[in-house]
Amino acid sequence: MKLAFGITLGALIGMTAACFAGAIPLSPAHAQTVSGDATGTGAAVVVGTGGSQPNQNDICWILFREKAKDKDGKDYERTSLCLYRSMGNGQLFDLVDTRDITYDGKIAQLHIPGHNPGLSPQTIKDKWDDAVRKEKERQEKEKNAKK
Repeated sequence: MKLAFGITLGALIGMTAACFAGAIPLSPAHAQTVSGDATGTGAAVVVGTGGSQPNQNDICWILFREKAKDKDGKDYERTSLCLYRSMGNGQLFDLVDTRDITYDGKIAQLHIPGHNPGLSPQTIKDKWDDAVRKEKERQEKEKNAKK
């Protein structure tokens, strides 16, 4: 028994050392995704994991995108984010919170104190539009001056 444990431990240490030495390339972690499903509902899932504390991988986020119906019966695509936490030393996990984030990405900027008003999306758009208008006016003046 001690011999088997020693061999297994030695192999593990050797593989770990080889990984750190670069002999065995480790691929980076990526979110696991599924595009669509067999039922034709167009559901998609993205899974991401992380930790609530350093050196602890106890959180799992699941992002769902699916077709849904609003109160008027119209189809729309709903995106929901669920947060799960592992507990009991990995023996169980529970849903901590969920949120419909369909419209979160459509907000240009929240009105929160501390945001620089000179860099708001609307201000930047206005400045861009003004610069484009001035450039067109300059080109028109040059065109008229050549005539």
